[in-house]
Order: sequence, then structure tokens, then C-alpha cells
Amino acid sequence: MNTLKFVETSKGYSREIQASLSNEVGISWGGAAIAAIVGGQMTPGKPSNGRPVIRDLSNAETQQLSLFNDESSDENNKSTIDTVAQLSAANGIDADKLKQIFRHNGEQLQLMETRLKATNRLDAARRLTYLVLLYSLDVDGREEVPRTELNETLKSVRLYDNNTATWIGKSADLIVERDMVGLRLSGQEQARKVLAQVLDRSIEDKWNLTTGSGSRGSKSSAKSEEDSENSTKNSKRKNNGFSKEVESWVANWKPLASNIDFHAAIKDCTVIQKGLFGLWAIGRATSNPEIVVSSYKLKQFLYLGFGIKIDERHLERTLQAASGQGSLIKVQSGFQLLPPGLSEVERLTSSRQGNTFTDESSENSGEV
Repeated sequence: MNTLKFVETSKGYSREIQASLSNEVGISWGGAAIAAIVGGQMTPGKPSNGRPVIRDLSNAETQQLSLFNDESSDENNKSTIDTVAQLSAANGIDADKLKQIFRHNGEQLQLMETRLKATNRLDAARRLTYLVLLYSLDVDGREEVPRTELNETLKSVRLYDNNTATWIGKSADLIVERDMVGLRLSGQEQARKVLAQVLDRSIEDKWNLTTGSGSRGSKSSAKSEEDSENSTKNSKRKNNGFSKEVESWVANWKPLASNIDFHAAIKDCTVIQKGLFGLWAIGRATSNPEIVVSSYKLKQFLYLGFGIKIDERHLERTLQAASGQGSLIKVQSGFQLLPPGLSEVERLTSSRQGNTFTDESSENSGEV
């Protein structure tokens, strides 16, 4: 308990006010009461963290409160005392409610009530942020807290991520200055609404902080998350591997080009020339000169079959630009080589490999 004492002496008489306050209530409104009593001239004190707790609450024209029965100050006395009493009651109630949600574990604020009545992960992070800052204001008497302290509380329940950090930085309800975070008046109002909702047992908790999913069908949600994780792993494996179809094309192509160094023939060609050559080679390997090939599979074939590495998006854009100009066309699932494109491939490879390429090609296919 702490004792708040104010003594006033006038014309040889002395009167005083003395009140006993708990740490929480004393910190929450004691400074406001003192500032009001002495006319807002109290110098703000500083807690152990070095940040002001008591703020100057005086207006531009402050009238000093007197304890004596002077008619000019009676109305001011009553108004000030009523205001302090209301402030005490409101903060005291909210402080008691907040103590049901948090407790201190050393210097770390620990969340005890995990039913935040959130609808999703980001909503839970927002709600917890409001409550942490309200706790600091109403219980600890701090109008701002270090950003790192807030982040640690969010991290302790796995609610701190890029989305949360972005919201904290942009929210109109928060004051973010340097490395400190506090609540604006709109934020304080929102925080008290969240506090009331969290403690209202008639409101259903739709998002479970522990499992990170909706409370209804939590088992199916958990399985959905597991399936999603497995799908992601499979997708990564697919991206890091090669299409089985492309591997079969390469296997069929190699016997057709065993005596020709096609890598040397096309390595210095343009992207469009390499694309046309790849389409031609796949047509040879599949015995289907009109085959439609996606840029993804074409890129893989060029790399596996000839050691030619091309960025897929660059290849896609280049072939798309050339589509409809005679060499190839773009169809829904990929690209298709046209007769003019076939002739261009033959001219290209003949000029780089001489008659060896033409002879070998005719020998293997009989006819182009």
C-alpha cells in the first residue's frame, strides 16, 4: 500500500487529505489526482525504466484546489474530486479484469487467457496487442512500452509475423514512435471492447490460439493443414526434380543424336532459336512433329538433353512474342512448331555442324 497525502495551510490553519492506495491504483490515477489537486504543477516522476508515469493534466487556465471552504473553489473542488473518483473506479475495474488475462513471469508478461475471441491469426495478434498495451496503461501505469517487449509477448504465443508487424506499424489506433508503442484514444476504446469480449463467456471463441484453427471441426482443420504441408513438400520436390515425361523424351532423343554435339551447335544461339530447336527435338523424340509443349517442360528438356539453361519466364515471353509470325504458334497448353520453324532449325544446325547434322538426321528419321 502507498499513502497519498496533501497538506494545505492558510491563515494559520492547516488541513490535509490522506489516502491509502495499492500499487496498481496508485500508479493508475494517483498522479492524476495529485496533478489536479496542486493545479497541474506536479513534476512528473519516473519509474525504474526512466519513462514518465505522471503526466501534466492541467489546462491552460488551471484553478488550484483548496481544502478550505472558500466559496470560489467549492464547485472546482467537487468537480475535481468527482473526476478523480470516476477515473479511479474505471481504471480499477479494468485493472482487475486485465489481471485475469495476464500475469508477470519475471519481467515477461505471460498470457493466461488464450480465448481471445478472434476470427483468425491476424485478428488474434491485433487483440493481444490491444490487451498488452491496455495492461501496461491501466496496471503498470505506462503509456508506452518498448516495441521489443510487445514483440516478445506476441512471439511467446506464436502470433508475431510479417502481417502483425505491418499492422502495428500502420494501425491508426497505435502510436509508434522510435522504439516505443502506445494506444491512441481510439485504440484505448477498442482495447476496452476487446477486453469485455474476451471475458464475456456468452461469446463463442471461433479461433483457437493453441491449434491455430477454428474451434469447429478442429480435427478436420488440423488434417487440412497437414495435407497442405504435405502438398507444399510435394510441390517443392516437384520443383527441384524433373518431369517424368521430359525424362522419357530425353531418353528417346539420346540414341538419335549420339554422334552429334548439339550442345556446341546451339549454345550460342538466341533464345528463340533454342526454343525452336527444343520443339523440333521433342517432336523427333516422340515421333510427333506437331506436339504441343509447355515452356516449363521445354526448359527442362533443353537442360537435360543439351545442358542449355534458360529462365522459364524469359523463354515463355520470347516464344509468346514470336507466336503467329510463322515459326510457331501458341496454343492453350504450350507451343507448337510450324513448318517454317522446322526449316529454320535445319538451316541453323546445318550452318553450325555442316553436312554431318543433315546426314545424321536423315539417317535416323528417314525423312524430315
